[in-house]
Amino acid sequence: MLEVEPNLSYEEKPICVLDMEIKMLRNKEFPLVKVLWWNHKVEEATWEMESTKRDQNLYLFIGWGCNTPYPYLSPEYGTRHYWT
Repeated sequence: MLEVEPNLSYEEKPICVLDMEIKMLRNKEFPLVKVLWWNHKVEEATWEMESTKRDQNLYLFIGWGCNTPYPYLSPEYGTRHYWT
């Protein structure tokens, strides 16, 4: 359920990690995760630093992947999945 604040704002909540990758800049590695947000489509998922998301939202990494019954996570939407 979406909780709206008195000033009509709401907190975006991540619901799962869709993908992981390592970006290289010169000789430094940056582990990234593609995060699916509540009330957003897969196409609107964002790349975030893994360390930040792991510190703030550890539940995203337990049983890594999206095993939720959301209809937009189905294969007919043409997305890559990591079901656990």
